Amino acid sequence: MPEKFITTLRKETNYPSFRRVIKFYKLTGYVFAAMVFVSSILIKSDFTAIIGITGSIIITAIIKVTYEIASIIADIADSSAITASYHAQLLTKIMIAQPTPEQTFTSPDLENKINHE
Repeated sequence: MPEKFITTLRKETNYPSFRRVIKFYKLTGYVFAAMVFVSSILIKSDFTAIIGITGSIIITAIIKVTYEIASIIADIADSSAITASYHAQLLTKIMIAQPTPEQTFTSPDLENKINHE
């Protein structure tokens, strides 16, 4: 159930530019990590290769985590907008459904008693 909501939320986002930027960031980061990985394999030094491979793994992990954090921030913003919209619609319905002062009192005696107290 939550997966469907998140998928729909991300497709119908209020912040498409921000989501495109974070996707571009993720893609650029993965390309950079791949370049570090390949260049570390091509270097003949074992120590440098180990450092490069380790670095590319760390870069990949950092990119993955920061992408998820940025997506969560956008999801929170979209969810807040949906919630605010829902509550505004609900409040409008409540305000429209509230009786006027003339409709509140059905008994003239009760209305007189309240007005004179």
